[in-house]
Amino acid sequence: MTAVGRPVRERTMIPPALPPRRIIPMGIRPLLLSAALLAFAHPDSFTQGVYILSPVATGLANPARMAFAPDGSGRLFYLELKTGNVRVIRNDTLEAEPWARFNVSEPGERGLLGIAFDPGFAANGRVYLYYTAAESTLVNRVVRLTEAGGRADTASAVTLFEAPVQTPCGLFTNHNAGALAMVTAGELYISTGENRCPQLSQSLSDPRGKVLRIDPELPFPANAVESNAFRDDGDPLTGNDDRIFASGLRNPYGMTVSPIDSAVYVTENGPDCNDEINRVSNGRNYGWRPECDSGPTHCECEQDSPYTRPLWKVSPTIAPTGLVVYDGTVYPELYGKLLFLSYNDARILVGTFINGGDSLEVSVMDQPGLGALFDIVRGPDGYLYVSASTAIYRINPLPTGVPGGTNERAVSPGIFASRDGDERAMFEYLLDAGSVISLGVHDILGRLVAEPDAGFRSAGVHRVSIDTRGLASGVYFVRLATQSSVHQQKLIITR
Repeated sequence: MTAVGRPVRERTMIPPALPPRRIIPMGIRPLLLSAALLAFAHPDSFTQGVYILSPVATGLANPARMAFAPDGSGRLFYLELKTGNVRVIRNDTLEAEPWARFNVSEPGERGLLGIAFDPGFAANGRVYLYYTAAESTLVNRVVRLTEAGGRADTASAVTLFEAPVQTPCGLFTNHNAGALAMVTAGELYISTGENRCPQLSQSLSDPRGKVLRIDPELPFPANAVESNAFRDDGDPLTGNDDRIFASGLRNPYGMTVSPIDSAVYVTENGPDCNDEINRVSNGRNYGWRPECDSGPTHCECEQDSPYTRPLWKVSPTIAPTGLVVYDGTVYPELYGKLLFLSYNDARILVGTFINGGDSLEVSVMDQPGLGALFDIVRGPDGYLYVSASTAIYRINPLPTGVPGGTNERAVSPGIFASRDGDERAMFEYLLDAGSVISLGVHDILGRLVAEPDAGFRSAGVHRVSIDTRGLASGVYFVRLATQSSVHQQKLIITR
């Protein structure tokens, strides 16, 4: 399994017909929203909030990676995976011209893959980018650019790292990884894939299949941080590759440094099994090797000593992508938790640290039905932002409760329900003003099973008929999400 470059799994909105069922829409009146009612959708181990994803920018070209400029401007930079453009959103408005443009090789998982800001960006304007360069000899490269006049000064580009895409196993388009992370000056972390050659992950003389740590102030290639565990002579071309911080990785697509304790975390994409979340420590080996790649027992590949076990793993693969440790105040229930995305089933997941921080208990925060998800970051406003294949969204917490001790509040727009024969349920909603909406049917585990209405809708009354022939008997919830709120209605189907 891989993190990018694979088709988006399509949802079946109306399943094949089954025998007629009796439909009991609940509450033929404007809905009263309660915290207890909404909690059904996320049966998780943490104190759950309720969330709505509002679009920040749409019609985008594969915004595979994002980062906020740490200069007080509130600018959100994102990378167009296939075009090589670095784009900027300021005040929820996409700037017309790219901040920078790279000539990238874009087949498969190649392209513009990583971005990180220097902690001193407000003063020095330095930005780090990882991309697959479209040259006669293909390389994955990390460069440093400097901003001048609101755009990148491409003439100032400095190469900090590069590795060939060609391997002893052949020339492939996947497993390029490409995440960058930097919190402390003088320490830039780089995640590299093994370019589909598992034997490279265990080689201490090769930078691929690793997390590297370099000092971007030192000249390439002898720019390893002195405290790297595998540093020997300072020259990456002799003996060990001194830049290696951790080894034994396959395709660590996502990487983040916790703002709470500076721990480094990566998402690891397995083959058809054993996707992982790893806390990456200096000198550790995370166990990816040829016997884990194929064969009848490859999914049972052991990770006992000398390998370091993951915090969490899952089979079959979900292709985990971006991740972040939340340290803001907008969602108090998420503080200190590790949030990450899955590409295959398009979910936002929450990891709670257990067993003294050595394991993760993972639960579903949301499955918003947006297609494949790429990256998640925290903005300077404390909000979380998520990128999908054509849009970037802000996660808004939905308040539950109002002053005075009650956890119910009247909502507008209201949702009205009625029967429409034995095969359909009719829902009606009223918008006081035009809004981007999504009307979805969810089962009791919070999974989206149908989305009969979505997009911009004008003010006024809207009626939607939902075909229920493919839904088994049971309890469902119809959720109307607008740009500012979420409203929910119970739907019971019986034979």
